[in-house]
Amino acid sequence: MINDIQKRDDYIALKNNIQQAVKESRAVIILDESHVDKAGFYLKNFRGLSKRIETLRKELVDPLNQDVKIINSFFKTLQSEFSGEEQRLNNELQDFLTEQRQKQEELRIKEQTELEDSILSEAELFNDESVLNNIPKVEFKTTGLGDISSNVTQTRSKTWSLIDLDKVPRQYLILDEKMISQLRKDFGFEAESPIEGIKFTCSYTVKSK
Repeated sequence: MINDIQKRDDYIALKNNIQQAVKESRAVIILDESHVDKAGFYLKNFRGLSKRIETLRKELVDPLNQDVKIINSFFKTLQSEFSGEEQRLNNELQDFLTEQRQKQEELRIKEQTELEDSILSEAELFNDESVLNNIPKVEFKTTGLGDISSNVTQTRSKTWSLIDLDKVPRQYLILDEKMISQLRKDFGFEAESPIEGIKFTCSYTVKSK
């Protein structure tokens, strides 16, 4: 394609004009006011050459761009034949995961409460409140799509949510989401927020393997 362009008469004429303009311009050295007008002449000449270059470029590129638009539209239509169903399945999976995590969290809270009640009863029975200072935290392994199916997995994104504005330190007020999001990136997925009033969370994105 480039070889064909270089053989065009309009390209050859433009190339010659550029070379001639550069050769003449190099002789211009601005030492006093008398040279300013000559320098301006060549700058104006270069601006005209730039316009000619752009005109030729567009003449060659515009038909190609139109073909690109047609091809892109064709494949976009092909993609749209299943994109709706793809989104539906993604939404179904997201809803399923949310429901599973809610059930797991409810069970964790239930077991945590039972454990704390048991330790409290023991403290009252033996009159020993020291055990209340070391109550273990019930942990659950979150079930992911990868644990259920080999066809899909999910990625986690570090997120946060406001839980108590009154406890947020002054430097984070007006709520500077950019600052908090940047801080969130510096901590692990399971990390607790060092900022009072802000809770670190994760969002999940479903994708095929």
